[in-house]
Amino acid sequence: KHKHLNIDAEMEYLKATEFLTISPSVLELEHATFTGEGTVDIANEFELDLDFYGKKKNFDLFMAMAPEELHPVLDRYDNAGEIEFDVRVKGKSSIGNTPLVDATFSCHNGHFENTLSHKKIDQLNFEGHFTNNGKPGLEPMEFTLKDFTARPEAGSFTANLSMIDFAAPNIEMSLDSDFD
Repeated sequence: KHKHLNIDAEMEYLKATEFLTISPSVLELEHATFTGEGTVDIANEFELDLDFYGKKKNFDLFMAMAPEELHPVLDRYDNAGEIEFDVRVKGKSSIGNTPLVDATFSCHNGHFENTLSHKKIDQLNFEGHFTNNGKPGLEPMEFTLKDFTARPEAGSFTANLSMIDFAAPNIEMSLDSDFD
């Protein structure tokens, strides 16, 4: 809703075979740039084989997807880090089919600083994964966040989180903190 979107894409559609090839293309959403490529086999139940990936030196990739109402709050934070993500969508997507969505994302050497209070979090690191296991509904979805570390001004903490079955979540979490 109310997002600025620019697309620079080159595609080739073969009418005889109903096959679409998307060359490496760029999608800009707000201040974040995403790259994607892949194929769509329209004749074969819209079978997808798509990759989306990106690297950024700040959290614009995540903030671009945030609802408009959160932007005033998020804009208060200066942030940086080595952010990466890779999303693969593979499988038939026509009615009755659900393609596999498999996403990995990470942050290394990240930090956030509130520009009003000057409170900050340093040494932010994590690795994450999401999948729908190629099945419809919330039940087969899985999310993991591992090796999540951060150092707020008053100490440090490390966490791991695993969640399966988004309909009736089964959550496992470990948290080790050392705060003054």
